[in-house]
Amino acid sequence: MVQFVVFRFVIFYILLQLSQQTYFVSNVAFTDTNLAQYLLGGTVTWSPPSTTSGVCCYSANLYDSDSGTIYELSTDKINFGTNYFTINSRTPINAATQFVVTTYDSQYIVLASVYYTFVDKAIPVGVVTSLSCTDTDKLIGEISGPITWDTASVDSLATGINFYTSTDCITRSVQIAQVDITAIQYDIPNNFPRNGAICILAIFYNADGEAEDSSSVSFVDIG
Repeated sequence: MVQFVVFRFVIFYILLQLSQQTYFVSNVAFTDTNLAQYLLGGTVTWSPPSTTSGVCCYSANLYDSDSGTIYELSTDKINFGTNYFTINSRTPINAATQFVVTTYDSQYIVLASVYYTFVDKAIPVGVVTSLSCTDTDKLIGEISGPITWDTASVDSLATGINFYTSTDCITRSVQIAQVDITAIQYDIPNNFPRNGAICILAIFYNADGEAEDSSSVSFVDIG
């Protein structure tokens, strides 16, 4: 009877020790540096597992949680002690929504996997069309009046439009306004200083930034 109790205690102790060992990495993080939709760039980082004995290496891959498909980012394992993996700057997402960071032993047997849901940052790619502006301010060096555009043709990623003055129809000079994507017109307030500008620029934007391309319209200071 005593031997049986001792045996049960030993088994319990072993199971307790095993339960306290965890090979899961923690603090997985990733910021997408490629601002094109459906493409990723940047570095996946993590903290090592609390149990490091027997850990050989890691892998970091893309994972589709719906189908269970793993999109391999590299055939090489990541050495233990290296807690990051930099992906190609134009890595296609495919159907993935997560990264999976896996811990292996020296025989490349999986010890644990951690899943991290990433955010695909993407700026607008379209340009504002049919941009129009007429100066109604009667003073030289000042502008005012309505800015209009084709409200039926907007970038699906855009949440708004930024308007700027420009002295060369390319470079942003002074921001005039930021309007929501649902706006149908913007009226430049009276006595807005022209500061040498000859054009108005319009650029789609969202929370991830402005589109790379802008549209422009020149105007005549009628003062």
